[in-house]
Amino acid sequence: MAAPVRALLLVLFGLSCSGSVSAEQAQSLKAVISWTGSGRVMQIGTDATEFLGALKGIMYVETSEGQLNEAFIECTAKQTLEGKSETSISGNCGIVISGEDTIYAAYQCRGVQGACSGRFTLTDGTGKFKGISGQSPMTLRSPLRHLAHDLQGVETITVSHGVIILSDLSYSIQGGSR
Repeated sequence: MAAPVRALLLVLFGLSCSGSVSAEQAQSLKAVISWTGSGRVMQIGTDATEFLGALKGIMYVETSEGQLNEAFIECTAKQTLEGKSETSISGNCGIVISGEDTIYAAYQCRGVQGACSGRFTLTDGTGKFKGISGQSPMTLRSPLRHLAHDLQGVETITVSHGVIILSDLSYSIQGGSR
């Protein structure tokens, strides 16, 4: 299973199997992450609720040639629902290709419940992705507000559908073993 995931991620970031992308060469792509989530929701104030959990999904990437590629992604998630309209979400993500090749990212956004805007940042990697960095504006869509409405105390919850849109993921790799 590691080989197909590795191949997907090499295509995802525009690298050939031989690693022909030169160090520090900037690349750009568009991506959408379709996710499901699960975790715990609890009241943290008279008019505030917090979700702590994980998001798992597939990142679909449109390459510059118009082809669609995919990779698996898993992220931590902390979402605060404030009042009837405000929300903030943050977390860290990992895309594991093999024991040697991993990409790490972080995200945060703020906005109205159901949709928030922010930034998705590639923070580091290992193996072929050592030294990767980059960022994209992001929009996160989540139906959590509907599921968490009227919950009392601490409850386990599953979010069946959500999406993260990365409109312009620009990245480069400095170093790395190619």
